[in-house]
Amino acid sequence: KALREEAALEAAGGGDPDRSRTLDLEFLRKDGGTVWGEITTRFLRDKDGKAIGLVGVTRDITERKVAEDALKESEERFRTAFRTSPDSININRLEDGVYIDINEGFTTISGYSREDVLGKSSLEINIWADLEDREKLIEGLRKNGKVENLEAPFRMKNGRIITGLMSAKSFSLGGVPHILSVTRDISELKAAQDRLRASVEEKELLLKEIHHRVKNNLQVISGDRKSTRLNSSHIPLSRMPSSA
Repeated sequence: KALREEAALEAAGGGDPDRSRTLDLEFLRKDGGTVWGEITTRFLRDKDGKAIGLVGVTRDITERKVAEDALKESEERFRTAFRTSPDSININRLEDGVYIDINEGFTTISGYSREDVLGKSSLEINIWADLEDREKLIEGLRKNGKVENLEAPFRMKNGRIITGLMSAKSFSLGGVPHILSVTRDISELKAAQDRLRASVEEKELLLKEIHHRVKNNLQVISGDRKSTRLNSSHIPLSRMPSSA
């Protein structure tokens, strides 16, 4: 196709006579394998400037193509995970916390749409219920480049407070430091843990009460036995039965 376009342009007498065309082409090797080549071609001309042939230079770019394909595949996997994850995923500038992108999970959990947050900072939408948690996040990112399992309360669009478990990593986007963070809503898990803890504490109190009552009853029984033995030892001899 490229050669046909060049031939048509040449026939029409247009274009720069010294122009060249660079293409990435996949070639079939003798052993049946393939190799990628970057081929640069231009017309070979006679003294009158008429095209009389083509001259080309081919460079092996197989490694570059493999790396490019791997990068594309990785980017596609990231886009798929970003779009489909039920967790809240967002990209913010590190310097000021401005939202660059969010996924559907962010909207589902927080109630904020893309229009609500893009171009605004996390402070502007007041999503941090405790600003000290944001300071912990920024401090950890600046020090270690990542923060794992930061448990913090977050304020939703409707004002409800949830407990989130956040992990974040800093990265460069266009030469500017950014944050990629993933937050999972663990409010139900925390509530279940609180119910379990309350149940365990209730059972521990019940066991202590049972232990206390059993101990008191044993003391009463022990006291009754001592009293009985004491009374028996003071029975008058005259009242003792005589032997036959």
